[in-house]
Amino acid sequence: MFQKLSLCLMIIIASLKGYDMGCSMTEEQLDQSFYDSMFFGSKDAIVPADEAEMDKHCSHTKGGVDGVKQYSDTCLNGFPQKVMSMLYTNMGHHMDNRCDKPSERAEFLENIKCFLPKEKMDPLHVCFDKFTKYTEITAGMSKDDPFLPFMCCGFQEYKHCVLTNTEKICTVGHSQFWDEIFDEISMEAITYACSSYDSYDNCNKNLFPEGLKQIKTISEATDPAVWHHGFKTPVKFLLDMIKKFYN
Repeated sequence: MFQKLSLCLMIIIASLKGYDMGCSMTEEQLDQSFYDSMFFGSKDAIVPADEAEMDKHCSHTKGGVDGVKQYSDTCLNGFPQKVMSMLYTNMGHHMDNRCDKPSERAEFLENIKCFLPKEKMDPLHVCFDKFTKYTEITAGMSKDDPFLPFMCCGFQEYKHCVLTNTEKICTVGHSQFWDEIFDEISMEAITYACSSYDSYDNCNKNLFPEGLKQIKTISEATDPAVWHHGFKTPVKFLLDMIKKFYN
């Protein structure tokens, strides 16, 4: 009984002090897990052409989601953990549908044929790299800066980049398919946080001029040095931002 009570007290004290109980993952490992869970943004992503490759794609991507979950459950607490939990829950739910529901599995396979050979996806990976840069810039802002509108509009710029490039690589119909996936994964967060900055057009109308100019400069750039950020994904910057602004 005494041992159980002591363990409970240790857990309570640790949580109150913000200690990470049982954290065995580094930020670099989290970055890699998030990278493994990505389709756009990961040049290592499997672009399946048949059912066997689809199984590999699902296993690889779900493994990445599991890594994000492990980091969230063991290395975070409070609001950062809640945000990360919402993120991996939405990702996991989407992957379960993509991989386990026959109709959605077939629809996914049909809609990615135009991305083969996988090098055709390179412009989409650049879109994601630029989004990571927007996130890095946001994490470097102060609490007095309009960081949330900037972050919301960085996401809308990323989404617009993916959809317009998908239309060029494939067709309008394929772009609409990915538009629906964006909504499925992110709409809850966008509705909750972004309000007047919940679309590409609204961002172009409403974002503060300096922020819009900064986003457009990166969006229109062709030199990778402009959007260099030093990580594989935006997850480290996202956590930095949450801890700075909301803890």
